[in-house]
Amino acid sequence: MQDYIKLIIFELNQQRYALDVQQVLSIEKLQKITMVPGSSEYVKGVMNLRGEVIPVMDLKMRLHIAKTNETESKQILIVNINGIQAGLMVDVATDVLNINLEGIENHIEKNGIIDDSFFQGLVKGDNDLIILLDLEKVLAIKELEDVK
Repeated sequence: MQDYIKLIIFELNQQRYALDVQQVLSIEKLQKITMVPGSSEYVKGVMNLRGEVIPVMDLKMRLHIAKTNETESKQILIVNINGIQAGLMVDVATDVLNINLEGIENHIEKNGIIDDSFFQGLVKGDNDLIILLDLEKVLAIKELEDVK
């Protein structure tokens, strides 16, 4: 019997990334975000999602890719880990894939060029590599609790 994981695929600057679909509660359109003074640079603020206040993170800034322009980010992934909910700004969510666990490369060559501290592994796509993110490391849960 083969073990599979279901991943939600999304893009940041045309690079594909993935999260375990069980960690994603919903995909929302970009909404009004209220800034919170004193929060980390990559925390854009908070949003009201169906009466619940959710901290929103600029995922590009968190991954040290770039700062997101409001026109680039079209969607927010609402994620949950250890009971903490947060929104992750992404360019677009594109797909849900079933991936064989054996197809995930967990060892990423540490060459000093790439900050791989947020990576859980690499998944081979049709013509590219998909970066599987470690949501717990990405979220920095303590900081998000402070914002909320």
